[in-house]
Amino acid sequence: MSNQKEPKIRFSGFTEEWKYRKLGNYLTIPEKIKTVVNSKEDLMTVKLNLGGIESGSKRETLELGSTVYYKRRAGQFIYGKQNFFNGSMAIIPNDLDGKATSGDVPSLNIQDIDIDYLYTYVSRKDYWKDKESAASGTGSKRIHEKTLQSFSIYVPSEKEQFKVGQFFEKIKEMIMLHQRELESFKIMKKSLLNKMFPKNGGNVPEIRFPEFTDPWEQRKLKEVSVYSNGGSYENDVLPYGKYELITLKSVDMSGNLVSSGKFLDLDVRTLEKGTLVMILSEQSPGLLGMTAQIPVDKKFVLNQRVAEIRPNKNIDGYFLSKAINISQAYFSKRGAGTKVQNISKPNVENFEFYCPTFEEQQKIGQFFKQLDDTIALHQRELDTLAEMKKILLKDMFI
Repeated sequence: MSNQKEPKIRFSGFTEEWKYRKLGNYLTIPEKIKTVVNSKEDLMTVKLNLGGIESGSKRETLELGSTVYYKRRAGQFIYGKQNFFNGSMAIIPNDLDGKATSGDVPSLNIQDIDIDYLYTYVSRKDYWKDKESAASGTGSKRIHEKTLQSFSIYVPSEKEQFKVGQFFEKIKEMIMLHQRELESFKIMKKSLLNKMFPKNGGNVPEIRFPEFTDPWEQRKLKEVSVYSNGGSYENDVLPYGKYELITLKSVDMSGNLVSSGKFLDLDVRTLEKGTLVMILSEQSPGLLGMTAQIPVDKKFVLNQRVAEIRPNKNIDGYFLSKAINISQAYFSKRGAGTKVQNISKPNVENFEFYCPTFEEQQKIGQFFKQLDDTIALHQRELDTLAEMKKILLKDMFI
């Protein structure tokens, strides 16, 4: 129990001390109503890490009749006995009313407390993460309903509960809106990449800017760029320094340049703005051959197992990066190795792709650069909201 009687941040007008109460005052065990389950659609699944709740079951095979299921009601608090301390909890929404779960995923009625306040309080990671020690049983340990009811929370007045609950519900809605917008832009990008580059052996894309009509010409990567390997700098790595080291972790699945967290203070050759860096050893599935573009001069140094692809003057670097990144099947097919797949210099240089005029390349490159910038902006806004929520969850509760 904390000696603190009120949170660091409160809405104005509220001064009363928060009360320390057992969850059993607010969560009650309902009558258990057994139900017949005929298919997976009669069930619902509570995800880990506050992933929410969804209709159906994740099990590939469902042995009907071998498990006892109970009907659950909208507005109830539901959780996984074996995974409460892994964030397996939710409030059952109206559209899942009447769905069933086993006895290992019980639901409890909520009374005498604001639902949004209660869920926000118990769904804080600081709250549920340390509850594993309360789990009991042999083999897979569980947090049973009575144990859950014995946990304590701090509770303000009814009006303050409502204010706090509504505040975090609005933040949740804002985060969900940004997530949907971000996902929408990512889906749009994937679709446009598929349609704005030739496929199935064709020499023109499905969608083009109207001023361009010439067929695209096939090129090998070595005809339009210069390939170089990186150096070995692992023994010289610092947590900070003049130059950031480009490593196998510097390119993500979307072709974005991400920080490796490794730096150098050596006087060595740096990468030029517009240069592409390519992953030559697959640390994660789908990354072999993936490229990203260097945004500025004299800031980055190339490590081993990452290649430098320096486009010629008649090739737009952003266009080239997209042309390479949509062709991951080529690199995956040619990867060699047992534990780690590697791509060789000849296979990289002999990569073939279709290429339009320089003007059309620039137009396509600029289009996807703007789209990537929009996606990055939405991601930053989402990250900012998530960080703000994290801080407020810490400071607006006891």
